[in-house]
Amino acid sequence: MKDIISATLQQLKTVNGVKYVAEDYGQLDFAGVYPVKFPAVLVAPVNFQYETLLKDPDKSPQLRQQATGEFEIAVAVQMISKANAAAPAQMIDKALEIWDIVQAVHEKIQGFQPAPYAGVFVRKFQQTERNDSGLKIVRITYDLGLHDV
Repeated sequence: MKDIISATLQQLKTVNGVKYVAEDYGQLDFAGVYPVKFPAVLVAPVNFQYETLLKDPDKSPQLRQQATGEFEIAVAVQMISKANAAAPAQMIDKALEIWDIVQAVHEKIQGFQPAPYAGVFVRKFQQTERNDSGLKIVRITYDLGLHDV
């Protein structure tokens, strides 16, 4: 999994406007003082199910498996202004910048193969997190298959 996370981070660090790309270890749970720069993109493998296929005495481990699972990518920005229709266009554009980043992240990840033994990332769903922390967070979940692991 380490090489998949690393390859995914490398793929995402080229997204324009993003100031922080890392594995998600709960950085956005630190109320008020976040150990990140914004906009931030955080990556986490969240749920993988494994199935044993066969025994191959020439490989280690000998019991070979395949897996299907989910990778979550969180895009976070600090909300300095709100997308109020009466606000100047520049403020509205700034308030909605997260959607440009979400699209750019998707374009980098959809169809990306992070390792030779992995399939490609396929978007499954997206959720916007509502909170009172001053952050806007969009979480995008991608399916990923692994084979012969």
